Amino acid sequence: MRTRTTIAAALATSAIALTGLAIAGNTTTETVATTTSEAAAAEARAPEAMLVVFHADWCGNCKVLGPKVSNEVLPEVTGEPLLMVELDLTDSKSNQAEYMLAALGLSDLWEKYGRKTGFALLVDAETKEVLQTFTRQSQPEVMVKQITVATKD
Repeated sequence: MRTRTTIAAALATSAIALTGLAIAGNTTTETVATTTSEAAAAEARAPEAMLVVFHADWCGNCKVLGPKVSNEVLPEVTGEPLLMVELDLTDSKSNQAEYMLAALGLSDLWEKYGRKTGFALLVDAETKEVLQTFTRQSQPEVMVKQITVATKD
């Protein structure tokens, strides 16, 4: 029984591979040009900075900082190459914030700040260096200025 299953799986894999080759063989210059321009556009849209917000629903500082960032700062930096990442630390048993930082190459931030909340970090997307820390006391216009500087070459 295992031999039949193994053979069937091998045949299915071969069929999929051949289908992929047939499709790849039908690639036109137009498709290649589109793919190349899409890749260039994606590269052009790469963020230059990240705003990483450490948030929890129960955090008093977050209740001040969150609306300030959402309502006063982000609308002013909409055109900037900025990746906004909100780490939801409301559930102390969830590891999603840690996984997100690892996926972004920012594991050292988890090691340093862990489950602390009520602040945001402006991080250089290439070097992963923390450029600025924002808290509930940070003024929106100052935050906008620092984000704008961080996202310019």
